[in-house]
Amino acid sequence: MALDRIPNAKPKVRGAMEAPYRERGKGRSFLWYVYSPRSDKDWALRSDLEYYHFLSVEADPSIASVDYAPKKRVTRVAGEYIASVVDVEIKLATGVVIWREVKSEASLAANADARAELQLLAQSKQSSRIGDRYELVTERQLLANPMLLRNWHQAIPWIAQVRDVPLEQEVDEIAALIMRKGTVMFSQILELGGRNDQAIYGAAILRAVQTGAIRSDLDAKPFCKYTRFKIA
Repeated sequence: MALDRIPNAKPKVRGAMEAPYRERGKGRSFLWYVYSPRSDKDWALRSDLEYYHFLSVEADPSIASVDYAPKKRVTRVAGEYIASVVDVEIKLATGVVIWREVKSEASLAANADARAELQLLAQSKQSSRIGDRYELVTERQLLANPMLLRNWHQAIPWIAQVRDVPLEQEVDEIAALIMRKGTVMFSQILELGGRNDQAIYGAAILRAVQTGAIRSDLDAKPFCKYTRFKIA
């Protein structure tokens, strides 16, 4: 799935990417600098796979908060202290906390024995000890719905461009419109903003989808002016 990357990073972006570039060494993986509406923070992601995972998390209304760079956990297994590799920490709306590792199928196969004996055991043991849940996610799960990833690749910039603008009033107006009509299209929502505030209303509806207040067909149809929304 080919996705466009940021062509020209601003000085702030270049500074934030220095450490990830150094840590990558001579590797060929792409680096992504992204804004996460769900955490209201900027993050440096070290591969396309991490970016696909980022899109899936941002699109999932069951997720309340996320940390894309959690601290390492250390647990004792067979008399040895082992660092638990956790790429992302997720908190669901239900309160459940998930420690998630994002790895390619190829990298898992290449290091299968060592992981089976130590790393996976350390992660499962440590997460269960404090009542959290451990998950391993690969491209098999992440690429199961490429339409969803492509749509949120386009949708997140709408939210990012007004990241410092309160959207509560616009969300209320949109909800009132949907209540009257039952279902509305993206183009109808943009019309609420007139000529000057379309970006704000576009961001507001997509943010409402993220939180689960509004439902959409973004998981099944291309994101466009005909994308449909209704009350969850």
